[in-house]
Amino acid sequence: MARLIWPFGTGMEAGPTWSAPGWVRSLSAPCAVHRGCVENAEEEYAEMDVLVVPSLEEVFGRVALEAMRNGCPVAASDTGGLADLIEDRRNGLLFPAGDSKALASCVLALAADEALS
Repeated sequence: MARLIWPFGTGMEAGPTWSAPGWVRSLSAPCAVHRGCVENAEEEYAEMDVLVVPSLEEVFGRVALEAMRNGCPVAASDTGGLADLIEDRRNGLLFPAGDSKALASCVLALAADEALS
């Protein structure tokens, strides 16, 4: 079973009613874990089955780059620096920004195909 690990902080909320911990708790899944701010991100990447970067806007994609450097498969939206950094189906999977069904398909593809991860 894949685990959802939300390792990073809560200061970058996407809106007034959204927060990472609340969203994770709403899953009601024992496989969902929120770690909050962490000192050593490399350890977190090692525990992840996949990193999802669903940004609507992204200048560079540092988190995706760090995850890839640490061997963590990445599914990311095809926006900004992420689209420049990730070659779809070579070093990660891309999906259209804002398309939750495509995001889910990428995560399932990474979970099902060891060659992609």
